Amino acid sequence: MTLSDTKIPRDVLLEKAKLWNLSIESFEFARRLDEEDPLSRFRQMFSFPRKIDLPDYKTMKKSDILAKLFNLHNFLQLGDKSRIVHEDELCIYLCGQSLGLKPKSADKYVERVLKNWGELGVCAHFSGYLPAALCDLHVKAPMAKLVGAKASEVAVMNGLSVNLHILMSSFYKPTPQRHKIIIEEHAFSSDMFAVKSQIVSHGYSPETSLVVLKLRPNEHTFREEDVLDVIAKEGDKVALILLFGVQYYSGQYMNIAKLTDASHKKGIIVGLDCAHVIGNVPLRLNEWNVDFAVWCTYKYLNSGPGCLGGAFVHEKFTEKGGNSQMPMLKAWWGNDDKTKFLLKEDFEAAEGTDMFRMSNPPPLLVATLKASLDIFSQTSVEELQGKQFLLTGYLEYLLKQKFLQQPFGSKFHLLNKINKEIFKIITPSDPKQRGAQLSLMFNFSLIDVQEQLQKRGVVCDIRVPNVMRVSPVPMYNSFQDVWNFVNILATVIQEIDEKCDNILSEQITEMNGIHSESDSLNK
Repeated sequence: MTLSDTKIPRDVLLEKAKLWNLSIESFEFARRLDEEDPLSRFRQMFSFPRKIDLPDYKTMKKSDILAKLFNLHNFLQLGDKSRIVHEDELCIYLCGQSLGLKPKSADKYVERVLKNWGELGVCAHFSGYLPAALCDLHVKAPMAKLVGAKASEVAVMNGLSVNLHILMSSFYKPTPQRHKIIIEEHAFSSDMFAVKSQIVSHGYSPETSLVVLKLRPNEHTFREEDVLDVIAKEGDKVALILLFGVQYYSGQYMNIAKLTDASHKKGIIVGLDCAHVIGNVPLRLNEWNVDFAVWCTYKYLNSGPGCLGGAFVHEKFTEKGGNSQMPMLKAWWGNDDKTKFLLKEDFEAAEGTDMFRMSNPPPLLVATLKASLDIFSQTSVEELQGKQFLLTGYLEYLLKQKFLQQPFGSKFHLLNKINKEIFKIITPSDPKQRGAQLSLMFNFSLIDVQEQLQKRGVVCDIRVPNVMRVSPVPMYNSFQDVWNFVNILATVIQEIDEKCDNILSEQITEMNGIHSESDSLNK
């Protein structure tokens, strides 16, 4: 299934429900979806944390839910409780947008690298399994496939922020006439830090050289026409635009090809942060003519915490006969392999994006990355997107049915008193404008919700104070994971709501008693 094959996930779900004579909200429906999932075989290739191994909150923290909603001084205390999960079960892991799960094969790959080092010593640089001096070359081709690039346009090195600085040092060349950088409002902090520091290092000020794409009031995603309008109006003074692939907070995906074309027409260099898009949504960096891009590999690519990043530089800047002597930071590992170990004083650029490499690659990190990429090689991002279309669509459907329909919402006494919904989904509903992630913006603090979810073996994350990011990853998550999450979330919120309502009632009773006493004294 591809996005062009169907209209919206809801239509597909309703057709299946009719065919199977099942309610979409039933567990049996989720089980049937998993049975017909052609990618379900990959789930067993990943290590899921056990519920018993999740951090154990022996004493729940005091909640600030009531304080946020009613400015009360007495907070909700959920109390001292032991775990309320079946401890031997695997957790429901919906946090791939932050850190992907470990491929089970990673242990074997790392062990082979260590064994190679132990047996060969210094000879492990060029011999055996993943030779240290050459190990990054083993993952260039599969990485290039995931970003829609030629292998020569991709380098596997460093981390995202380091790579961003390295490439901006080449591509951001401000002049008095053209010195501005465009970046979105609420960009991930490391991107904003890098952009501002690059501006300052060139003798300019963020106050005059930073153009921030603004969200409209009370909106949480960017409108394409607003971005194009900023490019058109500011373009003649802009040296570089740093676009997001998928916005980390909202989960929004934009038309990168269209924005790149508009930027190039104004003479703007286009950089792309692919941290939340690689392995999540198909990319065509070469075809879209993006100038450079950077990404990490520990989210949807499942390489492990702090693992290697990736970089893309379009071939037009590095191809032989082209601008291969572009201004750049130069180091040993960016030198041509043929002369690298001759230790010449003059730099001879390696082919393609490899010329931007700084230091020799770490084979232990390449090993964990290769373990994941070898799994990706057994499918395609398009096939994964086909499942993601339905998996995230199923999550969206259940959330709306369970929480945003009046019969269920009416059970929430506390929220009814302030006439608000429990949450709203701020990620675009159009499947073509998102990846796996849905971001839920609640009308109260999520501290207690997250703690209670984790006590029940559910792992997702929150962005304080009130946004929950939920990402069912098609590589390893199931439809049953989604069904279980939605129903556990409903249970947690109902319990918290009842406790909040009881405390509120006690407050009201206490206040009424004080008022009655006062009235008696006045009489």
